Amino acid sequence: MICPDLPPKVREAIEALRADGIEPDAREVVWLCDLRRRCDSPSDGSVGWVMGAPVMVGDHTFWPLHRLAESWFIRAYRLAEEHDINTTALFLFAHVHSGLGDTSLRLLTSGDAIASEVSRWWDDCGIHEEMMPLIVKRLTELDGDAMTVPSPNQQDDVDDGSKHTFIAMMQRLYPGVSPEYWMTEIPAADARDIAECITASGEWAMSGKRTRAIMSFINAIKWIRQAHSER
Repeated sequence: MICPDLPPKVREAIEALRADGIEPDAREVVWLCDLRRRCDSPSDGSVGWVMGAPVMVGDHTFWPLHRLAESWFIRAYRLAEEHDINTTALFLFAHVHSGLGDTSLRLLTSGDAIASEVSRWWDDCGIHEEMMPLIVKRLTELDGDAMTVPSPNQQDDVDDGSKHTFIAMMQRLYPGVSPEYWMTEIPAADARDIAECITASGEWAMSGKRTRAIMSFINAIKWIRQAHSER
Protein backbone atom coordinates (compact mmCIF):
# COMPACT_ATOMS: atom_id res chain seq x y z
CA MET A 1 0.00 0.00 0.00
CA ILE A 2 1.39 3.43 -1.00
CA CYS A 3 -0.28 5.39 1.82
CA PRO A 4 2.26 5.84 4.67
CA ASP A 5 1.49 4.47 8.10
CA LEU A 6 0.41 6.74 10.93
CA PRO A 7 3.17 8.00 13.23
CA PRO A 8 3.53 5.50 16.11
CA LYS A 9 2.45 8.00 18.80
CA VAL A 10 -0.63 8.96 16.80
CA ARG A 11 -1.53 5.31 16.33
CA GLU A 12 -1.11 4.73 20.08
CA ALA A 13 -3.33 7.73 20.85
CA ILE A 14 -6.06 6.53 18.49
CA GLU A 15 -5.94 3.02 19.94
CA ALA A 16 -6.23 4.43 23.46
CA LEU A 17 -9.22 6.57 22.45
CA ARG A 18 -10.92 3.61 20.78
CA ALA A 19 -10.33 1.48 23.86
CA ASP A 20 -12.42 4.05 25.73
CA GLY A 21 -15.18 3.97 23.12
CA ILE A 22 -14.11 7.14 21.31
CA GLU A 23 -13.79 7.04 17.51
CA PRO A 24 -11.85 10.08 16.24
CA ASP A 25 -13.15 11.49 12.97
CA ALA A 26 -10.93 12.20 9.96
CA ARG A 27 -10.47 15.86 10.90
CA GLU A 28 -9.23 14.93 14.37
CA VAL A 29 -6.81 12.31 13.02
CA VAL A 30 -5.31 14.85 10.60
CA TRP A 31 -4.99 17.33 13.48
CA LEU A 32 -3.11 14.80 15.62
CA CYS A 33 -0.80 13.88 12.72
CA ASP A 34 0.03 17.53 12.09
CA LEU A 35 0.76 18.18 15.77
CA ARG A 36 2.86 15.05 16.09
CA ARG A 37 4.91 16.03 13.04
CA ARG A 38 6.00 19.14 14.94
CA CYS A 39 7.20 16.92 17.79
CA ASP A 40 9.30 14.67 15.59
CA SER A 41 10.68 17.07 12.95
CA PRO A 42 13.41 19.54 14.00
CA SER A 43 12.67 21.79 10.99
CA ASP A 44 10.24 21.90 8.10
CA GLY A 45 12.90 23.41 5.85
CA SER A 46 11.16 26.76 5.45
CA VAL A 47 12.93 30.12 5.48
CA GLY A 48 12.78 31.64 8.95
CA TRP A 49 10.83 34.84 9.65
CA VAL A 50 12.67 38.03 10.61
CA MET A 51 12.83 38.21 14.41
CA GLY A 52 10.18 40.56 15.80
CA ALA A 53 8.72 41.46 12.40
CA PRO A 54 4.91 41.85 12.25
CA VAL A 55 2.37 40.51 9.78
CA MET A 56 0.50 43.21 7.84
CA VAL A 57 -3.13 42.65 6.83
CA GLY A 58 -4.89 45.61 5.27
CA ASP A 59 -4.57 48.53 7.67
CA HIS A 60 -3.72 46.27 10.60
CA THR A 61 -0.30 45.41 12.00
CA PHE A 62 -0.20 42.13 13.91
CA TRP A 63 2.90 41.83 16.09
CA PRO A 64 4.31 38.65 17.65
CA LEU A 65 3.04 38.37 21.22
CA HIS A 66 5.47 39.79 23.76
CA ARG A 67 5.27 38.39 27.30
CA LEU A 68 2.87 41.05 28.53
CA ALA A 69 0.42 40.47 25.67
CA GLU A 70 0.81 36.70 26.02
CA SER A 71 -0.12 36.71 29.71
CA TRP A 72 -2.95 39.20 29.03
CA PHE A 73 -4.39 36.92 26.35
CA ILE A 74 -4.32 33.89 28.67
CA ARG A 75 -6.23 35.84 31.34
CA ALA A 76 -8.71 37.27 28.83
CA TYR A 77 -9.27 33.84 27.26
CA ARG A 78 -10.35 32.50 30.65
CA LEU A 79 -12.89 35.33 30.93
CA ALA A 80 -14.19 34.90 27.37
CA GLU A 81 -17.08 32.51 27.98
CA GLU A 82 -18.38 34.37 31.02
CA HIS A 83 -18.35 37.70 29.18
CA ASP A 84 -19.33 36.44 25.71
CA ILE A 85 -16.03 37.42 24.07
CA ASN A 86 -15.20 36.14 20.60
CA THR A 87 -11.91 34.28 21.13
CA THR A 88 -10.70 34.79 17.55
CA ALA A 89 -11.21 38.53 17.96
CA LEU A 90 -9.44 38.34 21.31
CA PHE A 91 -6.44 36.58 19.77
CA LEU A 92 -6.10 39.14 16.97
CA PHE A 93 -6.67 42.06 19.34
CA ALA A 94 -3.78 40.89 21.54
CA HIS A 95 -1.44 40.86 18.54
CA VAL A 96 -2.45 44.36 17.44
CA HIS A 97 -1.46 45.61 20.92
CA SER A 98 1.84 43.75 21.13
CA GLY A 99 4.21 46.11 19.35
CA LEU A 100 7.62 46.73 20.88
CA GLY A 101 7.17 48.68 24.09
CA ASP A 102 3.35 48.64 23.88
CA THR A 103 1.94 48.39 27.43
CA SER A 104 -1.64 49.47 26.63
CA LEU A 105 -3.12 46.09 27.59
CA ARG A 106 -2.23 46.79 31.22
CA LEU A 107 -5.11 49.27 31.25
CA LEU A 108 -7.60 46.67 30.00
CA THR A 109 -8.07 44.06 32.70
CA SER A 110 -11.73 43.65 33.69
CA GLY A 111 -13.93 41.21 31.80
CA ASP A 112 -16.50 43.87 30.89
CA ALA A 113 -13.86 46.30 29.62
CA ILE A 114 -12.15 43.60 27.56
CA ALA A 115 -15.47 42.49 26.05
CA SER A 116 -16.40 46.07 25.13
CA GLU A 117 -13.06 47.02 23.56
CA VAL A 118 -12.53 43.75 21.71
CA SER A 119 -16.10 43.78 20.35
CA ARG A 120 -15.73 47.36 19.11
CA TRP A 121 -12.40 46.57 17.43
CA TRP A 122 -13.83 43.40 15.85
CA ASP A 123 -16.83 45.25 14.41
CA ASP A 124 -14.59 47.89 12.85
CA CYS A 125 -11.61 45.77 11.74
CA GLY A 126 -12.92 45.20 8.18
CA ILE A 127 -11.15 41.86 7.67
CA HIS A 128 -13.13 39.31 5.68
CA GLU A 129 -14.26 36.34 7.74
CA GLU A 130 -12.78 33.91 5.18
CA MET A 131 -9.30 35.26 5.96
CA MET A 132 -9.52 34.75 9.72
CA PRO A 133 -8.34 31.10 9.87
CA LEU A 134 -5.29 31.91 7.71
CA ILE A 135 -4.40 34.93 9.84
CA VAL A 136 -4.78 32.98 13.07
CA LYS A 137 -2.60 30.17 11.69
CA ARG A 138 0.11 32.61 10.61
CA LEU A 139 0.10 34.41 13.95
CA THR A 140 0.26 31.10 15.83
CA GLU A 141 3.37 30.26 13.81
CA LEU A 142 4.74 33.72 14.59
CA ASP A 143 4.32 32.98 18.30
CA GLY A 144 6.36 29.81 18.01
CA ASP A 145 3.24 27.60 18.23
CA ALA A 146 3.41 28.12 22.00
CA MET A 147 -0.38 28.42 22.31
CA THR A 148 -1.45 26.15 19.48
CA VAL A 149 -3.36 23.80 21.75
CA PRO A 150 -4.03 25.03 25.30
CA SER A 151 -5.14 22.55 27.93
CA PRO A 152 -8.94 22.11 28.16
CA ASN A 153 -8.51 21.91 31.93
CA GLN A 154 -7.63 25.32 33.37
CA GLN A 155 -6.12 23.61 36.42
CA ASP A 156 -3.44 22.19 34.13
CA ASP A 157 -2.42 25.70 33.09
CA VAL A 158 0.17 27.02 35.53
CA ASP A 159 0.80 30.24 33.63
CA ASP A 160 -0.45 32.39 36.51
CA GLY A 161 2.97 32.04 38.11
CA SER A 162 5.14 31.33 35.09
CA LYS A 163 5.34 35.00 34.09
CA HIS A 164 7.35 35.55 37.27
CA THR A 165 9.41 32.43 36.61
CA PHE A 166 10.06 33.65 33.07
CA ILE A 167 11.32 37.06 34.20
CA ALA A 168 13.41 35.54 37.01
CA MET A 169 15.03 33.13 34.54
CA MET A 170 15.86 35.88 32.04
CA GLN A 171 17.26 38.10 34.81
CA ARG A 172 19.56 35.32 35.95
CA LEU A 173 20.78 34.78 32.38
CA TYR A 174 21.08 38.50 31.58
CA PRO A 175 21.40 40.43 34.88
CA GLY A 176 22.14 43.74 33.15
CA VAL A 177 18.87 43.82 31.22
CA SER A 178 15.73 45.37 32.74
CA PRO A 179 12.70 43.13 33.43
CA GLU A 180 10.57 45.45 31.28
CA TYR A 181 12.68 44.55 28.24
CA TRP A 182 11.68 40.90 28.53
CA MET A 183 8.02 41.85 29.06
CA THR A 184 7.47 44.22 26.14
CA GLU A 185 10.58 44.78 24.00
CA ILE A 186 11.02 41.33 22.46
CA PRO A 187 8.58 38.63 21.29
CA ALA A 188 8.07 36.04 24.02
CA ALA A 189 8.84 33.16 21.64
CA ASP A 190 12.18 34.72 20.69
CA ALA A 191 13.08 35.31 24.33
CA ARG A 192 12.40 31.65 25.09
CA ASP A 193 14.52 30.58 22.13
CA ILE A 194 17.37 32.83 23.31
CA ALA A 195 17.19 31.31 26.80
CA GLU A 196 17.23 27.81 25.36
CA CYS A 197 20.37 28.58 23.38
CA ILE A 198 22.17 29.02 26.71
CA THR A 199 20.42 26.52 28.96
CA ALA A 200 19.76 23.64 26.56
CA SER A 201 22.18 21.11 25.15
CA GLY A 202 21.22 22.03 21.58
CA GLU A 203 19.64 18.65 20.98
CA TRP A 204 16.20 18.78 19.40
CA ALA A 205 14.93 15.90 21.53
CA MET A 206 15.60 17.85 24.74
CA SER A 207 14.63 21.33 23.55
CA GLY A 208 11.89 23.47 25.03
CA LYS A 209 10.34 23.88 21.58
CA ARG A 210 9.87 20.12 21.27
CA THR A 211 8.52 19.94 24.83
CA ARG A 212 5.88 22.53 23.95
CA ALA A 213 5.02 20.64 20.76
CA ILE A 214 4.51 17.45 22.77
CA MET A 215 2.27 19.29 25.23
CA SER A 216 0.17 20.56 22.32
CA PHE A 217 -0.19 16.98 21.07
CA ILE A 218 -1.24 15.75 24.53
CA ASN A 219 -3.69 18.64 24.95
CA ALA A 220 -5.24 17.85 21.56
CA ILE A 221 -5.99 14.31 22.74
CA LYS A 222 -7.67 15.80 25.83
CA TRP A 223 -9.78 18.09 23.65
CA ILE A 224 -10.87 15.15 21.50
CA ARG A 225 -11.89 13.19 24.58
CA GLN A 226 -13.83 16.17 25.92
CA ALA A 227 -15.53 16.84 22.60
CA HIS A 228 -16.74 13.25 22.24
CA SER A 229 -17.93 13.08 25.85
CA GLU A 230 -20.16 16.11 25.18
CA ARG A 231 -21.81 14.60 22.07
